[in-house]
Amino acid sequence: MAIDNKAAFYLKDFEISKFNFSKIAHSERENVSIGFDPEGSYSLKDKIFYLTLKFRLFNNDSKEDYFNAIITGFFAFQNVNSLEEVPTYFYKNSIAILYPYLRAFVSSVTLQANIKSVILPTMNLSSLEPELLNSTKEIE
Repeated sequence: MAIDNKAAFYLKDFEISKFNFSKIAHSERENVSIGFDPEGSYSLKDKIFYLTLKFRLFNNDSKEDYFNAIITGFFAFQNVNSLEEVPTYFYKNSIAILYPYLRAFVSSVTLQANIKSVILPTMNLSSLEPELLNSTKEIE
């Protein structure tokens, strides 16, 4: 007899709603940093959690952005009827699930621009969990 173990949530879809890209000069490649700004909202009506991850690749000295993007993941839930019922492990894991899509997008765009590709490193983004928790709200 097969046991049907469904996850409490899953990534239903995602979209890159906005991005901007400027070429990084070869001499500036060593002086770049990346930054993230996560935000969340839970729709009571749709039982969808919208995770928005704002990304920046920027010059450390001038703070000029070379690449910025906004990616939103749509996470569907089963048996969750309010924001308070969203499992605590979701916040950390949702960022980890969405990040590879952002990483692939950045690599693809820079490759198609016919320059040396920007390949974001594999990262542990669990430090963004408190920021996501603090910026999450419930919507109708």
